[in-house]
Amino acid sequence: VITVSYSMRDQLVSLGYEEWKIRVVYNGVDFKESAGIKAGKYDKPTVCCVSRLVKYKNVDDLINAFSIVKKDLPDARLVIIGTGPERENLERLARKRRVHDAVEFKGYVEKHRRVLEIIKSSHVYCLPSSVEGFGIATVEALSLGVPYVASDIPAVKEVTSNGVSGLLFKVGDIQDLAVKLKKALTEDMKVDIEYYRSRYDWSVLAKQIEETYEGFFKG
Repeated sequence: VITVSYSMRDQLVSLGYEEWKIRVVYNGVDFKESAGIKAGKYDKPTVCCVSRLVKYKNVDDLINAFSIVKKDLPDARLVIIGTGPERENLERLARKRRVHDAVEFKGYVEKHRRVLEIIKSSHVYCLPSSVEGFGIATVEALSLGVPYVASDIPAVKEVTSNGVSGLLFKVGDIQDLAVKLKKALTEDMKVDIEYYRSRYDWSVLAKQIEETYEGFFKG
């Protein structure tokens, strides 16, 4: 069994899988493709989130935190990419928090390149989820030079080496998320793209997968 993180491996072991049968190979990102994305920054401070619109992704926490950020950064915007059963509730929440004019629900974006362009145009990427096996969109943001604010769950802490080039917030803590979003939007946060390229570029990970298969066939 190949799994995408050690935290996911630990979950499988807790369900009864034998640890010796599991190999960890991280998800990969095409850093060459990311380097070729040409997109200027939005003219207003913008947070981007790419997510299925389901409850455990906690996009409602992001909207609530964003409404707090708006009090100090009235020009801030939030762009949400993705579809799901919670969309209507999230749109209602944005209206309730009186930030609907600053929150754009883009729905399903068919072309992956366009998703990357939107992320790159943003100033901060946010992952508010309480459950993740890896969180690949966060690494895609990093490959584009965009810092993140993400929940401090095991998989995210593992993948980001406990917060390299971004900020982690206590999952479910709306005030902490708001503080971290404001900090990321107002400070010049640098992204160590080479650090993440050495860990998550497909040219590195494809070799690891190949070695895993070769080891299996050799017994």
